[in-house]
Amino acid sequence: MVVVVRDPFSRAADLLDPPKRTRTEYDRAAEDPEFFIDQFIWLVPAAGGDPERFRLWDFQRTVLTDIREQSNVVVLKARQLGLSWVSLAYGLWLGNCNPGQTVLILSRNLGAAIELLDRVRFMHKHLPPELQTRIIQDTNDVKMPMVVFANGSRVISLPSTEDTGSGLTAQLIIADEVSKWKWAVETFTAILAIIAGGGTIIAISTAKGTANYYARLWAGAQPGAETPNGYWPIFIPSSAHPRRDDAWLRRESKKYPDLRRFKQEHPEKALDAFQLADEAVFSEFDRSEHHAPWKREPQWPVWRGIDFGYHHAVCYWMEIQADRLAHIFGELHCTELTTEEFAAQIAHADALYGLESGACPAGVDPAGKARTSQSGTETDHITLRRHGIADLRMIEPSVPSDRVDLVKQLLRDSRLLIDCQRCPRLADAMEQAQWESKRAPTGERIRGESFQKDGFHEHFHDAAGYGLANVWPAAGPVTISAGPAPKTVRTRRYSTSDFG
Repeated sequence: MVVVVRDPFSRAADLLDPPKRTRTEYDRAAEDPEFFIDQFIWLVPAAGGDPERFRLWDFQRTVLTDIREQSNVVVLKARQLGLSWVSLAYGLWLGNCNPGQTVLILSRNLGAAIELLDRVRFMHKHLPPELQTRIIQDTNDVKMPMVVFANGSRVISLPSTEDTGSGLTAQLIIADEVSKWKWAVETFTAILAIIAGGGTIIAISTAKGTANYYARLWAGAQPGAETPNGYWPIFIPSSAHPRRDDAWLRRESKKYPDLRRFKQEHPEKALDAFQLADEAVFSEFDRSEHHAPWKREPQWPVWRGIDFGYHHAVCYWMEIQADRLAHIFGELHCTELTTEEFAAQIAHADALYGLESGACPAGVDPAGKARTSQSGTETDHITLRRHGIADLRMIEPSVPSDRVDLVKQLLRDSRLLIDCQRCPRLADAMEQAQWESKRAPTGERIRGESFQKDGFHEHFHDAAGYGLANVWPAAGPVTISAGPAPKTVRTRRYSTSDFG
């Protein structure tokens, strides 16, 4: 269905007065998207007003280069940095100046899809006639909003759904504001088939916490990711905007209810962007207040906190000072190891820290009393004891909300310190943990009683929580795990780089 589309930006079109151009410049623009955008694209400022020439800033040029050189790009950005315009302008160049191309724009709903296609129409309309490829079809059909060029290329804009893009092939996919998509997993499953023969995906978004597909996409793109996904990560902080200096950031921050909400919208670090202010479990945690480098003070006892698991097993070491303050200084994170191997690493780390394994208490998960495939024919607790880790403490029943409440109280009272350099995953988990939530019958989202299980961060919280909860039990005595007397076992040697 072909329809007449109102150009919402046409009110200022008569103000445009492009300079005289040469044929050489038009030829260069058709071959070079950076020159095409910088010299011939017009846009509407975020604050509204008359159209203005799109003069690329340095960070936008860098993003454009990465888009051209990398197959899959994931962009994490602060608000109003013009990166959606950059990606759409690149999509216009690809379709307008190259025959037989399909550019697929994906967004959170149909309204957003049509609005993004309107931007493409606006940019195309204000190209000089020498660069314009004629549009032969222009639709806002609910099923397929698109523009089709005379050279056989097309730009299609669709909402994210369970079967978005089924049957299509594309050379470029622009995925806009992915963190807000309802059907992100299903959509990305579908679009991977769309570019199976070769193509580029640009996933661009602000963050919206860690409980969504975009957060996992970003995490998998990081160097050293446990499950790398092959995406090229680009983070653009708010201060990259050339018109935002420290004074602007200070003024802007005062408009927000609190600093955490401001950092979420205008992050200077990627972690700030992912922390949802309304759902932050440990909103009390602040690296500037709760980080302290550790130096051993032998007069204070050391406890451990241990969480078992084949995919993620975690142990923390914490110095308890005057029975009042806990300083967590050691982190051990094991993946794809049996309990036998995990126990050996703990015992070796004890030696590196100058500790006697048998004299160092450990708060542990009570579930470790049961046999598992990782521990073989014995329980996790017995395996630890065979390695000399004999003093195991358990709060029963172990209630997650009690551990969360204890950690929050310790943070509020400045009684919990973390050596964030030695324990980077715990520090990240403190910042990333979100409350579990559910939908009320009326539709609004209400907060649950404990933090959201995400399959990763929870293991670091659990390990630290088991240790702290047994140092300061909420009520009643602590159960000491029974088992055979420890005996000497042969263990593999590990280097200091295995530990925090």
